[in-house]
Amino acid sequence: MSHKTGRRMSSLPVMDMIFILRIFRTGLGRSPDSVELNRFKALSQRLSGESFGRSFIRNAVADAVIALPEFRKLHGAGTGCSDTFLHAMVYNATGRGPTSVEYAALKTTRDRAAALILAADLLRDFDPFDMFYPAGASPDDNLAYGLWARWYDIFSRAERQVALPCGISGQADWPGIALLIEVSCVRPDLLEETIRSLTEQSYDGWSAYIAGTDLSSQVMQIMDRYNETSQKIHFCKVGKGESLQATVYAASREPYVAFLNPGDELAQDALFRIARALAAAPDTALLYTDEDVMGEGGWYRDARLKPGWSDDQLLAGDTVGQLAVFSRKRIEEIGGFAAATRHAGKSGQQAVSGSMSHYALKLTIAEGLTSERIQHLADLLFHRRRGPDDLSFMAKRASAAVQHPPEHYIAASHLAHHRPDLRLTEAKLNACVSDRSDTSDPGPLWPRVLYPLPARYPTVSVIIPTRDRPDLLSKCVTGLLEQTDYHALDVVIVDNGSIGEETLHLFRQLETDTRVTIRHFDFPFNWSRLNNEAIRTVRSDLVLLLNDDIEILHPEWLEEMVRQIMRPNVGIVGAKLLYPDTSLQHGGVVLSEDGVTHILRGASPEDPGYLGQLAWQRDLLAVTGACLLIRRDVYNRVGGLDASFRVTCNDIDLCLRVVNAGWRVVWTPHAVLTHLDGATRGRDVSVDRLWQHCSETARLVGRWQQVMASDPAVNPALRTTDHHLLLAWPPPPRPL
Repeated sequence: MSHKTGRRMSSLPVMDMIFILRIFRTGLGRSPDSVELNRFKALSQRLSGESFGRSFIRNAVADAVIALPEFRKLHGAGTGCSDTFLHAMVYNATGRGPTSVEYAALKTTRDRAAALILAADLLRDFDPFDMFYPAGASPDDNLAYGLWARWYDIFSRAERQVALPCGISGQADWPGIALLIEVSCVRPDLLEETIRSLTEQSYDGWSAYIAGTDLSSQVMQIMDRYNETSQKIHFCKVGKGESLQATVYAASREPYVAFLNPGDELAQDALFRIARALAAAPDTALLYTDEDVMGEGGWYRDARLKPGWSDDQLLAGDTVGQLAVFSRKRIEEIGGFAAATRHAGKSGQQAVSGSMSHYALKLTIAEGLTSERIQHLADLLFHRRRGPDDLSFMAKRASAAVQHPPEHYIAASHLAHHRPDLRLTEAKLNACVSDRSDTSDPGPLWPRVLYPLPARYPTVSVIIPTRDRPDLLSKCVTGLLEQTDYHALDVVIVDNGSIGEETLHLFRQLETDTRVTIRHFDFPFNWSRLNNEAIRTVRSDLVLLLNDDIEILHPEWLEEMVRQIMRPNVGIVGAKLLYPDTSLQHGGVVLSEDGVTHILRGASPEDPGYLGQLAWQRDLLAVTGACLLIRRDVYNRVGGLDASFRVTCNDIDLCLRVVNAGWRVVWTPHAVLTHLDGATRGRDVSVDRLWQHCSETARLVGRWQQVMASDPAVNPALRTTDHHLLLAWPPPPRPL
């Protein structure tokens, strides 16, 4: 974050916000909700606008908290400052009782408001984010994110003091970057802010190219002033019939270009970090960073802490975002700027915005590239002036009658030109669990890319280990054979020592179907070995590892998984699994140095997740083996499952070996099944099972420590728990 934005952080609105947080924490022992925060912020701003002094405003806020029914319920309706009251204020603020000095000071206060303010001031020496959000907070919580970003700024400034001197000597060999700015009917202060953030950059190898129409006299004065005083800022004349984008692009010569809007600001070391990354990987065609929105008074909001690159996500909308740096060489390779953005002109809109052209450019730039040529610089280097409302990759239509957003037409046009076998459709996230008879409200619709099936459907061998759970197995196999539309399948039931008469009777019934084979293995339970032994007996193209506690929810689930695995370089596909109450059990897993965590376990079936992570297919490092489709040749090539992982972590280890061999692991939200999760063997609650789980997890981490420590599926500024995605605290170290 820039030095300029750091100064803005100390302005009155931000301090008001933090004071309100401190007052709530001290008086009520909690943070305000969004409604309360807005009400108290409005009070503070109104008094500030009426030129009341700082002390008066603080007292007014304190009085308003004291007047809340919750405050009176906690501390009584009186006005006196008893010892109990004073101790409660200090304890809420600090988690301890008052010192003798603090107690003496509090006893001199004239009323409850003064005591509340004095106790709240004790929070000045405490970490605000950790104090107000001890259990963590979602990046979607703008109040929490504003606090988090403030401390991220403090940490990044300290790290900058180390990073910049180390990189000064090599800057002469780093690439030049052109910042292209279109201005039209723009506020002069917004243009001034963007230019100022450029002139404060710690990296000198940049130039700005600005073109505009319908400019006010104030904007013209700004342009004239910089034209006279700066050799790095260039104002371009717009030719007849030329677009502003084409004008600024044609005027620039630097090997990399990026587009900005008036009011956007870069962190002070943004171009330094970008140029260094490009110098280290000169074949980069596209680089993008994390971003947020600079709100009122410098309070940051609407964080977009992005995952690593995935072309699947870009097809669903502009997930790359605003600060995207393009290789000029790559633009020329694809026919130049006009050719790269031609799909924006087919967006179905009469007027095509700059952001739509940029989206078309990103699609064309990325088409056919390997992931090594696209970089995600996981760092908050960019602050938008306006919200992400023009980035409707997160937009969803409430009704099928609503017109498609322009991104849909751009992506569809792009696919029609480059990959005509793909079709861009839409899907309802909870379609498999909602009442299909109710067609009046189809619910939110999200983009879905429908991948083609080959003319000859590949055979899928479904491997189901089981032992004496005929109730589960019967329902699972019935769903496969009678409720699944994909008919090129056979079922291999791997019996591990069943002795129950009901189970044996079910086996005899199932064997009457020519699609079912039963293999009996009586060695001690080893999930890896059971699957390996069964897979050696099949000759199908694809193998589906499936738990016997899986229930089929919709007939197209296996067809969707096959569509995904037939894509180039995809070796494994995972499904969306729900608990019986329809909450999420498996939306993919995230890896860390501590082990494996499921993404947003327990989320509702229509929850898209942060930045749509549950709304469309995406690349992951691993998925669960409860429902895992793999190419048989890939399975054999990596040696199958590692039998040293008897119970747990075997599926994760398999996925990591597949990724290490150069194949992709993809998770899709459009193959949805119910998973009872642990119904066959029960939960790992015994000492022996817990020890087994811990020892196998430790072995997994030891084998894959370096890979697991940097899972690109989740931004390093975030951390995953069993049920939540939270802002990482303290903020992660920035790459020096």
